[in-house]
Amino acid sequence: MPLFLQHTGSTPLWLAFVVLFVALMFLGIGKAGFGGGVGLVTPPLLAMIMPVKLLLPLMLPLLIACDIASLWTWRGKWDWRNFWRLLPGTVIGVVVVTGVKLLLG
Repeated sequence: MPLFLQHTGSTPLWLAFVVLFVALMFLGIGKAGFGGGVGLVTPPLLAMIMPVKLLLPLMLPLLIACDIASLWTWRGKWDWRNFWRLLPGTVIGVVVVTGVKLLLG
């Protein structure tokens, strides 16, 4: 059971904020490319302080905010050749997964 749902009073609010801060730091480090797989620790840490049904909708805006910050930081320094090299595989992957999803229902 998530920490903040336990109404015993044993979990202080400051501890929930510390866990949230650490999880978000891991998310930022992982999205910046410095931490390898450290971003994978974020969902389990956040699941300790909130229900998963609230956690998943929270993660998407956080990931989008990290991406926007990265785009702003690296503006004008993009390598368009790499972008065009990755684009065909991305489009093929999206089409294949969409087709599989439609077939499986």
